[in-house]
Amino acid sequence: MPKALKKEKGWDHSVDWKFEVTAVNDSEAHAVASAVRCRKDGSKIESVHGFYAFTKTADGWKMYAVADTTF
Repeated sequence: MPKALKKEKGWDHSVDWKFEVTAVNDSEAHAVASAVRCRKDGSKIESVHGFYAFTKTADGWKMYAVADTTF
């Protein structure tokens, strides 16, 4: 819930985004993303790292798993 997170932590923007597709075939894909969450003044709140798993359905690619860690 980004709106609640922004209000609770004073999160204004994120920097240092990194995206990597770590595995992919015709029916499944895995990706990881990381970023640093910052306040409006640019000070760091936390770093976040996420893992995302996708499967291809008749309607297109759908995310079926997500896990994240903040530090």
